[in-house]
Amino acid sequence: MAIRQWAFSFSLACLIASFAPVKAAQDPTLYPNYRPIRDNLLWSRSIHSLEPSAKDVLKPFFNYKFYLPEEQLRAAMGHVGSSIRLRKFAMDLIQGSRPLKIGAVGGSITFGTGASKIRETDWWSVFADWLASSARGNITSQNGAVCGTPSAYMAICLENSLTPDVDLVFLEYAWNDAFDDQIVNNRPVVDMERLIRRILNFPSRPAVVLMQVALVTDQLAAAGPFYRTVEDVESVLASYYDLSYLSNRNGLYQLAVHTPTAGFTFPDVFVDHHPGDTGHKIMADIGAYMIQNAILSVLLSPLSTTEWTRLGEPLIPPMYPNNEVPPGVVCTSGDPLKKLVVASDGWEWKNEGTDIKPKWGYVSYAPGSKLVLRVGTERPSVRPASRIPVLIHYLGSYEFMGTVLVTCQSGCTCNPREIDGTIARRVSQTFFAQVEASQAEVCDIVITLLDKTTSNGHHFKVSGIVVSDTDSINSVFHREKHLMNNDGHPTSFNLLRQQYG
Repeated sequence: MAIRQWAFSFSLACLIASFAPVKAAQDPTLYPNYRPIRDNLLWSRSIHSLEPSAKDVLKPFFNYKFYLPEEQLRAAMGHVGSSIRLRKFAMDLIQGSRPLKIGAVGGSITFGTGASKIRETDWWSVFADWLASSARGNITSQNGAVCGTPSAYMAICLENSLTPDVDLVFLEYAWNDAFDDQIVNNRPVVDMERLIRRILNFPSRPAVVLMQVALVTDQLAAAGPFYRTVEDVESVLASYYDLSYLSNRNGLYQLAVHTPTAGFTFPDVFVDHHPGDTGHKIMADIGAYMIQNAILSVLLSPLSTTEWTRLGEPLIPPMYPNNEVPPGVVCTSGDPLKKLVVASDGWEWKNEGTDIKPKWGYVSYAPGSKLVLRVGTERPSVRPASRIPVLIHYLGSYEFMGTVLVTCQSGCTCNPREIDGTIARRVSQTFFAQVEASQAEVCDIVITLLDKTTSNGHHFKVSGIVVSDTDSINSVFHREKHLMNNDGHPTSFNLLRQQYG
């Protein structure tokens, strides 16, 4: 059955470009050492010792051709648990009695970076196309990935990426959340929990899957240490909320490092820290194996009365105390952001990416340039004296970055705040900076590029703004606490990143 893929037309760092069915090919010069998938390693599962009726149900789903060996697929099933929501999805899948929607959010990997043809050879397209072609009923796919963003961003701006009637959601943030080396009170895990709770509270009661991707060195000369990933601390959320947790690291590391095997080494699988076609295929393999197992589980043991009861129960309390989902927000990015701009002296609306991977935002290099965003901060349901949190989306990177001053005018006030776009980690990623504005029907947020820098340039980019609907919002993604110790030196995690790439 043909699949209809949705692509949300906002952009923050890079995102799906349009709803067009055209297959987008990557520039081959980006990855000169690209290694294609080895077709001779593909295989399919067999069906044994089942009644003919069960085999008939399973047969369409077991035509999938895997690349990763089965013992490694089993290793990649990091957490299975009771899988009640996933079993319910599998039941609906084999019955085909109603249309189903599946979705994915994450960073550049789920967007498709590294794949030779975005919307064809990336992991989400391979997985979604297979599932749609195997199912009896109609399946709609939504890819809401936004490159260069952590789970904290999606917890705030989820409505721009997924519709609340989705039935199955994959979350891929192991790379973009890897900013902390704490084991207790780990900030990225706090952020991820809020995102998980938002999705679990959708009226469709979707199944949620953590798709965690192994981290490697940019040079691909050798693997990074096994523990160099945030997935070990984020996986506690899978245990707490009874989610499926898929580990590419666990599935791949044996063949890539301990017993190096042709077709599975890191140069075979990755093109930098992004997977190539082989790596994307392995990610799709792990997702397909999970679905096959869920279908088998339902056929062998249908949903019990207890499971049906649990499906209707309210969500359990947060694992981290008081870590509730963000209150109502208005998140504006991409083309809609231009409608909020009333002055852009020295700032240019610019795509710093490509047509395939757009990276739109207001960019300036000239100190003294002013960008003015007009928003409304008046909230009748909030006490007049209360202030409304406003979050600025900006680009953080490791060189050429400048510093801006954020102020408020035209009826509203806020404490001035400087934002330094320079970070220690050698990546470029979207961050938030929060100011609290007084309530006003018209509130102009003024962003002025200063003649100061902690880097070697004055580049600054504003890509979005969030205005809360209440006077309270969970603080999001405090970058400074994760990249620097109190003495201003890089944390041990970032020293490790520098050592291993």
